[in-house]
Amino acid sequence: MSEFLFETKTGFCGHFASASAFLLRSVGIPARVVTGYQGGEWNPYENYFLVRQYDAHAWIEAWFPEQGWVRMDPTAWVAPDRVEKPADDVLSKDNAFLQDNLLSAWSISNNQILMQIRHRIEALNYGWHRWVLNYHHQQKGLLEHLLGALSPLKLALFLLVPFSLVISLTLLLLNYKKKRSANPADNMINALSAYFAREDMARRTGETVTHYCDRLAQYKPEYAESFIRVSTLYEDIEYGQVCDAHRLTQLKQEIGYCLNVNKNLLVRLQWFLT
Repeated sequence: MSEFLFETKTGFCGHFASASAFLLRSVGIPARVVTGYQGGEWNPYENYFLVRQYDAHAWIEAWFPEQGWVRMDPTAWVAPDRVEKPADDVLSKDNAFLQDNLLSAWSISNNQILMQIRHRIEALNYGWHRWVLNYHHQQKGLLEHLLGALSPLKLALFLLVPFSLVISLTLLLLNYKKKRSANPADNMINALSAYFAREDMARRTGETVTHYCDRLAQYKPEYAESFIRVSTLYEDIEYGQVCDAHRLTQLKQEIGYCLNVNKNLLVRLQWFLT
């Protein structure tokens, strides 16, 4: 305190308020420091004042028996511009203040389009906090308008329906991705397994493609050579780093032969085979 009063004599509103309260108390006048905000920026799109941290301010209140607590602002005596004008105007000449904020009020004050964009972005943020993050009486009115008189059952149903839709869509997408692998060769093996599942010869969990094709060769000896070629082609594609269009076409043809289907049926199986 003594350093501020007698040496530096430089500071911000908190220094002046604290020093004034100290001096008043030293002569027997009760005083207290009050903090709040001074200024703000009007946003016309949501009709509210935007108050930032640099609008923070400190002043004092002193007790006089005849008047009670009297508000006094020491900063107004030292730097009246800081009290009479918003911080944007007072600090606009300070190049170091908020120089990293490209959308600060004074940085774009001469560009009305950018000012409108900034106000709209801040209005959207304000609306998000008002309607989603905080409960407001307008939300209650909206629910009552949609649902009528509110009850625990109606609120539960109102929340359960969209939740159920999201869960259902998620499960459908997961099931779709599970069925339709990103690997064309795996899709073809899945098609082979799906076809023979009707004869209780589906691919078992954890069973390799080679073992599965050997089991199919024993079940269908007339197609044993084709099953062996399917296994060989699959291994070349998956582990031999030769996944080209020609080998994928060969694998598709061998599986088609093993399924003993004609071209029209192969077309209907494209969902699996591609």
